[in-house]
Amino acid sequence: MNSDILREVGLRSYGISMPSFFRMTSPLPEVSEDRLRVFASHGMSEITARQVTKVVTENLVLMKELGVPQQYVEKYMRTTGNLPRDLFCALNCESPTGLDVIIQCDNCHVGKGTFMTYVKALEYFSLTTYATSTTDEESGSNLANVHKLVEKSPHIVRLHYVHTFPFRNKMALWFEYLELGDLEEWRASGKPLSERDVQHISLDVASALVDLHNHRVIQKDLKPPNVLLYYDEGGHLRAKLADLGLAEASEGYEPSGSPRGLPPEFWALYPQSDFVKYHVLDSYKVEIWAFGDLVHWLLKNDYFIPDDRLGEIVRESNEKGIPCFQGLKLEFEWHVRYPEVNSTEPESLDKLMRQMLQEHPEDRPQSMNVIRSRIAKIIKNPLPVKGSVAEMRDRFELLS
Repeated sequence: MNSDILREVGLRSYGISMPSFFRMTSPLPEVSEDRLRVFASHGMSEITARQVTKVVTENLVLMKELGVPQQYVEKYMRTTGNLPRDLFCALNCESPTGLDVIIQCDNCHVGKGTFMTYVKALEYFSLTTYATSTTDEESGSNLANVHKLVEKSPHIVRLHYVHTFPFRNKMALWFEYLELGDLEEWRASGKPLSERDVQHISLDVASALVDLHNHRVIQKDLKPPNVLLYYDEGGHLRAKLADLGLAEASEGYEPSGSPRGLPPEFWALYPQSDFVKYHVLDSYKVEIWAFGDLVHWLLKNDYFIPDDRLGEIVRESNEKGIPCFQGLKLEFEWHVRYPEVNSTEPESLDKLMRQMLQEHPEDRPQSMNVIRSRIAKIIKNPLPVKGSVAEMRDRFELLS
């Protein structure tokens, strides 16, 4: 009998009906108020929470006892009516805890990546939240391989689980979930970023890029939506780098990602239909420019090519009947003014940002490792407050 059950469970993972013991027969169990609140934060009603609890307690533990390997338990409701249409489960019997049951909540969207839309997922026993999505097997495998290289990095969002759908060319991935959202959402909602926040976010992202570059990998899509925020143990705002969907080996640079993050040396070559022509570009210096643009956005609340100007470029390009990329190329050729840097001025994040946004790659900082070290020193040794002792005393008394 057990072998028959195992066979049917295996068939169901390929879309074939689940065995009859998954059908609802007994009353729905009660669920504690604390668990109901957690389920509600993942878009589940009380009835849904009770349905999920019944499925898990009566069925999935049985599957573990039968020795079912890690697999997806696909949408029960299509054959049994056990779960709502926007939920399904993943079973991981190889978990260090013995059994992980992940309930995916398709109606709780948390963001969009390069190839994927992310939704919330909840591990039933630990009540741990994940961000999860599904993509094609090739993209998912490349993404998983990059995360494997940097799995020990505390500055990059961690990949926890991976599952491949046999014969469907699909892969599901479950990532660490950071509830504060991304950097762009944070600023768009009107939440403040202090000088300390900006410095530490810059340090965290620089550290993430160092971890990637140490494995000869570049991220290639550096922008505020790909920087996720959280509070550290001291209650300070910190950041982790997310969405490595475009990340690839640093050798043989090929352009991709947001065009506004591409440096002047790219636009000097554009258009080249043969991507091999771009291999002459230094991938690390391209990424340093993109990081400089991100720091510019943090400090100035706008990009090196401001949003207003980018809108004008798009409109002018449409009026002339030329591609927007061609309009950006003309902008860099005729209109862009690169920031000046005085070598004698004191060290600051603003000065470092201007050095990263220099026209010629050789004039930018040597590496992300150098940049990270400089940011760390800026944080450790802040610029002195300008003004006389009397002015500082007056300011202190006002603040008191």
